[in-house]
Amino acid sequence: MYALSEVARQPAATLQRSLLRPVIIALALLSPALAQPPATPVGVDAVKTVPMSQTVPVVGRFVSPQSGPIAARSPGPVAKLRVNVGAYVEQGDIIAEL
Repeated sequence: MYALSEVARQPAATLQRSLLRPVIIALALLSPALAQPPATPVGVDAVKTVPMSQTVPVVGRFVSPQSGPIAARSPGPVAKLRVNVGAYVEQGDIIAEL
């Protein structure tokens, strides 16, 4: 028959096996993660403060939403043009001389 010491050791051996299984399974699952190569080092630049412009140069054309015909009361050739095409004028400004 079994000695008393063997019977007393059986539960301890069963306990050790039941604790050892999860540890072995965890190590088996983690082994691919532990086997990965080390991370690649990267370089970084220092942050610099630089002035920025609030305007952006663009090429374009403005078109007035309103337009109207310009006609002279008396016929004749234009002797002098006093404004350039697209210039801002106000009411009463002389545009051309006949």
